[in-house]
Amino acid sequence: MTEATATIQNYAGIHARPALLFVQTASSFVSKVQIKAKGRTVDAKSILMIMAMSLSRGTEITIVADGPDEAEAVNALKALIDSKFGEEGYEEEQEPVLTVQDYLKMADKCFVSGDYREAIENYSAAIELEEDCAVAYNNRSYAYVKLEEYDKAISDAGCAVRLQPDEANYYDTLGCAYMGLKNYSKAIEAFDQAITLNPNFAEAYYNRGLCRQAQSIDDSTKAQDDFNKAKTFGYIS
Repeated sequence: MTEATATIQNYAGIHARPALLFVQTASSFVSKVQIKAKGRTVDAKSILMIMAMSLSRGTEITIVADGPDEAEAVNALKALIDSKFGEEGYEEEQEPVLTVQDYLKMADKCFVSGDYREAIENYSAAIELEEDCAVAYNNRSYAYVKLEEYDKAISDAGCAVRLQPDEANYYDTLGCAYMGLKNYSKAIEAFDQAITLNPNFAEAYYNRGLCRQAQSIDDSTKAQDDFNKAKTFGYIS
């Protein structure tokens, strides 16, 4: 484990832009990286956690890293702080520069890495900036599916569908949420709509097949038909 102390020196403290730079730098290392300040310890790769600490000018923090590149991580982050995040000479607090797309990109990266909670936080931040952001609702829904929080997933997928009713992917997500609750009839309705909008939607065929297979009421032939179509359109299980 390697650690070092540093003092926030830039005029505006850790607002959105320096927080993003800090997280991007921390995330470029394999090691687990945390910062300690004000009696709290938070993940240095989480922009929401860092901004929630309200690190103002003059605040002393401790950077702690543990892993194969821990020394490099600590040195890079300390150098970033010592450089005042490139804000030398600024006399007024800068406006936050994080956009909906910034939050979506960070959320998607968290989702791919399996950090669904952090993904949800970033999708939620995107929705706060743009309350009719259908893709954020849909992707947050799928993160809830991964966490088996199906009621929340249904609510979010429903919002996505209402905002953009011609997007097949959103119905597929809604179907997955209903499937998690074993409400196969509702799930099949959603997958039907996804396939109507996109007749080549391999995942929707496969998921509908799973529902029909689970129902076990003379749907075995239909289920196999769906699996065959999914394979035809390139689905790989």
